[in-house]
Amino acid sequence: MPSPFAPAPLLPKKFRSTKQIPDRVDGPDRDREHRGGALGKPTQVLLPFAADWRWLLDREDTPWYPNTRLFRQQTAGDWAEVIGRVANELQRLAKR
Repeated sequence: MPSPFAPAPLLPKKFRSTKQIPDRVDGPDRDREHRGGALGKPTQVLLPFAADWRWLLDREDTPWYPNTRLFRQQTAGDWAEVIGRVANELQRLAKR
């Protein structure tokens, strides 16, 4: 039986290095946002109205990644409203 712990060369290329993780990570629920959260980077995750169960319900934070903020669709398919809230948050952060 092969070891469950594969050496780095056998891992998919996108998981071999964390050099591609910037100081801040913003985006949809993808591996990049999970890596940013796991590394403690300030992270904003854009979630659809019916998000994956791991993001729980009715919260803007996550117990998995303390430096992560969740931005959920209020109405299914309405990404403009989500992007607007993220833009407002980034402007607020830029003023600090």
